[in-house]
Amino acid sequence: VGTPGRLLELSKLRKLKLHQVEMLVLDEADYLLDLEQLNNTRELVKKLPSERQVLCFSATKNKNLEEVNKWINMQPTFVEVSEGNSAHSNVTHGYIECPTRKRDEVLRKLAFSENANQALVFVNSIANAALLGEKLAYHQVPVALLSSDAHQTERKKAIDLFKKGQIPFLLSTDVAQRGLDIEDLPIVIHYDIADSTEQYTHRSGRTGRMGKEGLVLSLVNDRELRDLKKVAGKHKLVQFELYAGQLKPITQSKRKEPTDKKPIQKRKKGNKNGNHRGFKKSN
Repeated sequence: VGTPGRLLELSKLRKLKLHQVEMLVLDEADYLLDLEQLNNTRELVKKLPSERQVLCFSATKNKNLEEVNKWINMQPTFVEVSEGNSAHSNVTHGYIECPTRKRDEVLRKLAFSENANQALVFVNSIANAALLGEKLAYHQVPVALLSSDAHQTERKKAIDLFKKGQIPFLLSTDVAQRGLDIEDLPIVIHYDIADSTEQYTHRSGRTGRMGKEGLVLSLVNDRELRDLKKVAGKHKLVQFELYAGQLKPITQSKRKEPTDKKPIQKRKKGNKNGNHRGFKKSN
């Protein structure tokens, strides 16, 4: 298991015999056929025997996959999994509506909640992820950061801390999460809203695997909510809120707050002589 670049490197070092490979599996094939990875992927396929099988798996179907025969000289057979048969059919998609400046506070409260205190959090840039990590650490919320530039040992250490429950959040960018597989991941949080349906799908696919339950939660303001509905596609969105230390759908947790305040009595109007009814004007 490895990236195309790493497998080619091992082949050059004569530690991997590509001419003996009978089957090649391209996981997240839409990404491996993208411009950044395409040359390495094509070179890897060229080094395989002519009699071999190539399997491509992807959560989304884009132009790269449709033209796969042009890139790696193969005539593919497409097999699509319907929504009802999807391994992610038990995933709930929802959102918390809050001002942008309040997103850090929402994450902090989630970290101390009873039922939403472990999540993979997606941020659009590594700089913003690092800044978010500093803010959370200041409020006694330990997190780990997945960076595409990090050494493999650092990456493994961050993932292990998260899996063992020693930290509530694992912060990641879209590039850094490629190939990430965390068993029984309960929640995926879009701290920054996804830019496209493909991006939303790839992020969300980290939870609810193999038919297990999962939650995808986006933190949005009122303007971003409209954009979220577009990128979420056919997924029904449920609004959530934090209530009494728990994350709950807003329809279940909304209730009248008890109050000890006495009702305010209306002030009586005065008559035409300037007197208030019930009181005589003193001489």
